[in-house]
Amino acid sequence: MVLASADFSKELTTAVLWLNERDLDIQCVRLKPYDSPEGLLIDDTGYWFMNVGEYPEGRSWEDSRKYGFMSAGGGPRWVAAVRRLPVGTKLFAYLTRHGYVGLGEVTAAAVPYRDFVPPGETKTLLELPLVGKADPTTQDDPEKRDECVAIRWIKTLDRSEAVLASRALRGTVARIGQPDLVAELLRHFGTVDGSR
Repeated sequence: MVLASADFSKELTTAVLWLNERDLDIQCVRLKPYDSPEGLLIDDTGYWFMNVGEYPEGRSWEDSRKYGFMSAGGGPRWVAAVRRLPVGTKLFAYLTRHGYVGLGEVTAAAVPYRDFVPPGETKTLLELPLVGKADPTTQDDPEKRDECVAIRWIKTLDRSEAVLASRALRGTVARIGQPDLVAELLRHFGTVDGSR
């Protein structure tokens, strides 16, 4: 479920967070309507934010970059978040404590980590030499396992080159509703419209 509004009260966002912790998938999207000569327009950038979710002995930006994927998991809320990304979604990858490190496009819907075969590979992630691997003991649990989406990276950066560390969004996966943030990110990634 998606709730759209120009703003949300603290009570509403608290209730949404509480419901999401109980396995409901509710998302609050701030949309800014404004008048133009063409009529009422809504400020929706079309771009998404996704946190790499890197942690020791787990996910790694280097693996996501090399094998063309992003993943999330560890609980129903995070599994649901990655499943929300439809094919064709353009997203910016954010590496905690570093900044934005990638611009890519989702090319395949989310599948369980244990079943994900990266584009151009013949083996699953569990069989590949990775810097970080998801916990194999949780990969059979649909509420805790990681799920992966295939990404065609348009441009990636090394962690040392990450940009706009202070402009992270909340959550694992979120729509970016700030056109100024998208414009700045597109400038940093050397593209005007998200294409090569």
